[in-house]
Amino acid sequence: MAKKTTKQAFTPGDIRRIRFISDPMLHPDGDRVAYVVRTVDKDRGENRYRAEIWLTDPAGRRRRLLTASGMDSDAPLWSPDGRYLLFLSKRTGDEKKQVYLLPADGGEARRLTKVEGGVKSAEWSPDGKYVVFRSPVDPRGKTGPKKGGGKPFADDVQVLDRALWQLNGLGSRLDKRAHIFIVSRRGGRPVQLTDGPWSVGGPFLTQVSYTFSVDGKQIYYLATPDPEDDWTAARKVDIYV
Repeated sequence: MAKKTTKQAFTPGDIRRIRFISDPMLHPDGDRVAYVVRTVDKDRGENRYRAEIWLTDPAGRRRRLLTASGMDSDAPLWSPDGRYLLFLSKRTGDEKKQVYLLPADGGEARRLTKVEGGVKSAEWSPDGKYVVFRSPVDPRGKTGPKKGGGKPFADDVQVLDRALWQLNGLGSRLDKRAHIFIVSRRGGRPVQLTDGPWSVGGPFLTQVSYTFSVDGKQIYYLATPDPEDDWTAARKVDIYV
């Protein structure tokens, strides 16, 4: 007589065992796939997920961890020539996520950026010589306005210049304006390409918001520079070159 299987109710502890798979990126040669695995970070005692990048063959028979274990890494993207894997990671010494490059044939990952606001997204130029990325900057300056004695104003003093100035769970958006930067694949100082009291990608900073032209000479991006657009749908964006 077949043994009956006892069904068990889902418990909060089971959440820690769930593995979320996302962001599959096929290598230009078609012989491997990089992808992201997210799990609950049970070791640090924080209410957060941890992301790691794995590598597998297209048939899924051979899988291995590609990025350092315990380091939060995501957003993998192969270079056009297939020589490097770009990804975002927060590693030892990083206050926020930065761009890293990992040689496709093995070796240590190299940090490409070290920007104060961290990196929200990144993309290769068509020729693979440059990386464009989006990073939050403070349009008011690092310390804000000054008063007598050279001290900054109190933290609770803010000048509202847009209707959409705060988001639930995220707080004030006044000091967060995401703009586009470009840096050589070899490294060096990033150059800021856009500027102003508005954000590339719209006010929520979440959209995939820029791309290169086919010849790599121009960058198309989404933005909401007009404060009046906040009164419409708060999601209205325009395309710029």
